[in-house]
Amino acid sequence: MLESLGNTDRTRVFAHYGLAGALTAALGSLAASIPGLLAPLGLDRLAAMQGMFVLYGLLGKAGRMLYARLPSRPPAPAIRKTAALGPSRKIVFKLFSRFRRSERLALTPPS
Repeated sequence: MLESLGNTDRTRVFAHYGLAGALTAALGSLAASIPGLLAPLGLDRLAAMQGMFVLYGLLGKAGRMLYARLPSRPPAPAIRKTAALGPSRKIVFKLFSRFRRSERLALTPPS
């Protein structure tokens, strides 16, 4: 999905994603205190934790339903394979042969 966005839009989407993650983490940290807050109201701490577990499961199901509504990704376009060296292949081999020849001359012992 991100391939269809421009650079500016992609940055904006990642910023929103990061913000949503940070806010969700903060809300989760705050939610951890709910069982302690419900204890003075007469609700057993274990029952409050079980209720939070059920709520966590429902939030997971809601997230799954939202994710299922996303449009399916179109197939990736076929990538044409190109030669590793391309048009410069001839030049590279020519330079390689010259350096190889000069290397052999440098390694031969003097007579």
